[in-house]
Amino acid sequence: MTQSVKLEPSMDVPPIEVLSDLAEANDVLAAAFSTDPDTRRLLGDDVRHLRTMYDLIVPEMLKNPDSILLGIRDEGGLGSVAVCQGPGKDMSFWPIVVRGLPLAFRLGWRRTRVLIQFDREFREHSPLRSDQLRLGILGTRPDVFGRGYGTALLNRIDEHAASRGLKGVYLEAARDGYPRGIYERHGYGVEKEFASVAGPVVVMARPPTTD
Repeated sequence: MTQSVKLEPSMDVPPIEVLSDLAEANDVLAAAFSTDPDTRRLLGDDVRHLRTMYDLIVPEMLKNPDSILLGIRDEGGLGSVAVCQGPGKDMSFWPIVVRGLPLAFRLGWRRTRVLIQFDREFREHSPLRSDQLRLGILGTRPDVFGRGYGTALLNRIDEHAASRGLKGVYLEAARDGYPRGIYERHGYGVEKEFASVAGPVVVMARPPTTD
């Protein structure tokens, strides 16, 4: 069995907050992923689409009882955000589609169809689990990369899962993206890999922290 080790951030990090302002959090997530090649493959180059997409899906991810929205704020404002989805019902697909019709119109049918396929692949290969916390989105503004915010949030996510009696944390990540290495250093191991319209995806999990 894999043993989890708590990593310390590389430098002093501001306190972690439980966030309630979704608009502010979604601004950070849109900035964080605006240069991500897999994201651009799905949505194109207009980052306004990315912000609109987070406005649709983040509230759905936070509906379950153990879900939580965490952030780190520094002198420049909110710098890093984590969206964690607790066990329960998965996101309601068709209500998102209906509310997302204006976005679908702007994206066009081809990109909308790709997004629908992407959602279908995730639901098939990595469904919501009944006993683990899902790290759905973790994003940091590009101007504050390297300050240890991501590591601090990962530690706080572990603590939240443990406080809720959940058996660890899992997530999905691009197989060849740089975040995979961050998760591996934090104790996440690859459970499976599947193909998606955005490229190969790995499902990674971290067991409960061992003190």
